[in-house]
Amino acid sequence: MVHHPPGEETAVLANWISGLTYKDLVAPVQSRIPLHVLDFVAVAAAGKEYAESSNVLHAAAYDPLFDRAGAAGGSTVIGENATLRTDLAAFLNGAYAHSLDFDDTTIASSLHPGAPVIAAALPLAESLGVTGTQLITALAAGYEITCRVGEALGQSPYERGFHPTGLAGIFGAVAAGAHLLGLDASRTTGAFGVAGSMAAGSLQCLEDGTWNKRIHPGLAARNALFALELARHGFHGAIEPLSGKHGVLQAFSSRSNSGILTDGLGTSWALLNTGIKPYPACRLTHGAIDAALEMRTRLEPEYLGRTPITLEISPIAHDIVGTDTPVKRLPRTTVDGQFSVYFQVAAALQYGDLGWSVYDHLENPGIGALIERIEVVANPGVNPAGAFLTIGEDVVRVDAPSGEPDGGIDHNVVARKFRSISSTVWNPDHQSRILSAVGDLPRSADVSNVIRLLRA
Repeated sequence: MVHHPPGEETAVLANWISGLTYKDLVAPVQSRIPLHVLDFVAVAAAGKEYAESSNVLHAAAYDPLFDRAGAAGGSTVIGENATLRTDLAAFLNGAYAHSLDFDDTTIASSLHPGAPVIAAALPLAESLGVTGTQLITALAAGYEITCRVGEALGQSPYERGFHPTGLAGIFGAVAAGAHLLGLDASRTTGAFGVAGSMAAGSLQCLEDGTWNKRIHPGLAARNALFALELARHGFHGAIEPLSGKHGVLQAFSSRSNSGILTDGLGTSWALLNTGIKPYPACRLTHGAIDAALEMRTRLEPEYLGRTPITLEISPIAHDIVGTDTPVKRLPRTTVDGQFSVYFQVAAALQYGDLGWSVYDHLENPGIGALIERIEVVANPGVNPAGAFLTIGEDVVRVDAPSGEPDGGIDHNVVARKFRSISSTVWNPDHQSRILSAVGDLPRSADVSNVIRLLRA
């Protein structure tokens, strides 16, 4: 494993991105990226359709007062007919993809790499008409940089109230865009330098159930495109925006590890630890949901209704989804419910896996009665997204939630998710065309034809 001197990490990353080729990607990376594209398309289409914030986002992005709509050659917005300016298409696609909290996730860095990276890459790839292998390579670079920056940050951003998806995602989005644009290492470094001034994402919204978190990937994607445009024209960005004295690792983390940025780069692929979500909720609730669904098959409803329930989760999960506060125990908004392990476990026990419709039960008295008997305990011995669930004498232990790669991701699982959650946007025949086109991405001579299939 090659170790690089501290303070040179950004240059190393930029050189790697500018020189990366499809042949440099190991076979699992080549096959995995199209699956993540399909998952992104699914969750963006569903987010556009179901999230209560999407009409507002649409209205703001297309507001004619600011002449934002694209001309005939504008960029595709997933699930919509009208095109948009490139940067706003990136914003909207990234926001739609994260609005249901159903997008891909890496537990190691507690973030969502696909939403910012793919959202930034698609408008560029569409306008440039690149090949499928060029797009896959760019996305692999973007995913890898996002995951490495996230892991280098550690868990401190959450403790400080920041969303790692926004912080790390902009660097991944820059990486993907730089590769598509064919920027040299110097200009890629410059774009990273500009991105360092845009890395952001406050989690104050989790205190009041509002919508900020949903737009973080969209902001990262949009801002990445602006950073790339500045650098492409010769703007001099900060040379070491990541591990420098006032860089992102120092500003947002008290326990960062800059070595993670470059150690094993190109040989050990962090992106392969990215999982596909089975439930539209914070990933840190998924082990508990799995445990509750398993417990539901073992116990009679009458027993569930009168027996104390103890849930043990990791300290980080406890801080984000398990505190004993009204917003967690009595969630009233979709965002509250997505970040309440009490609600998710109660709903799983009472109704089973409901998908997005679980949030129709936010104020259900039966759910409230179950929540009253749930005690949530922080246990350092539980894996970050795992759970130990005890009801009476029965115990279910989940070390890793469903959807984790475990060496690979089943194409059929992703395809079923795609068909299930995008069925109100595209009919079955059009869904089949999208499935075929995305599956054939490595052989595509011009991905703009694939991307245009994603319109309504």
